[in-house]
Amino acid sequence: IISIVMKSHNRLISLMFFTQIFAIFGIIYYWDPIWLIVTCIGVFLFVSIGLECYLHRYLSHQSFKVSKPMEIFMHICSIFSLQGPAIMWASNHITHHKYADKPGDPHPATKGWKSWFWIETYKNSTLNISTLKRLMKDPVCVFTKENYFKLYIFTVILAGLINIKFAIYFFLIPAFWSFHTAGFVTVILHRYGYRNFDTPDQSKNLLFANLFLGNPLHNNHHAHPGKYNDAVEPNEFDLHGLLIHHVLRKL
Repeated sequence: IISIVMKSHNRLISLMFFTQIFAIFGIIYYWDPIWLIVTCIGVFLFVSIGLECYLHRYLSHQSFKVSKPMEIFMHICSIFSLQGPAIMWASNHITHHKYADKPGDPHPATKGWKSWFWIETYKNSTLNISTLKRLMKDPVCVFTKENYFKLYIFTVILAGLINIKFAIYFFLIPAFWSFHTAGFVTVILHRYGYRNFDTPDQSKNLLFANLFLGNPLHNNHHAHPGKYNDAVEPNEFDLHGLLIHHVLRKL
């Protein structure tokens, strides 16, 4: 398992690096504000639905159910969040909950920018065996695990051949956003904010983090990871909890 994690980690880091470089230069050389509408659509699909709703709340924590067509759609969206194969992400995330802010946490907030940028995080990335076994029974998850990098690279290249701006604004910039949203939650929301629950970790809540489309009520989530809506106080607002409740569960 260690060799599998390390191999996948190194390939993913390389792909992330080049994707972010291309996104930065792409938006400079092909700047077109009209295309930001396309970026908003990409961010919604890949960050909100693919990363937060599917990889995090649905696949890792099994906090809600959807129809099979919706599950497959969300899975496809997760590929382009560029967080790696769904099986690996979910299995690693459950390990984070088990060892949050303790030895064994795959991305401890104390490591700061190293955790944000996934530097050597594979050293603590012990896949949760029960989650791994559960997801290895899903043929869709297994297929994308085996073909993840081919699927991502082929799709982005094809999009670029059709229209370079489409590749940049719909795929690359949302992937850039996804990467830094995950980094923000990993580092900032284990350092700054308020706490409703005395969890055995340092998770915090920051309401304005809804703007980044991550997991803003992080302390609430660590206290009750099986809930799809993390809001517990009258003044709290969980954008993705509402999206799941009013839209995704009904499709």
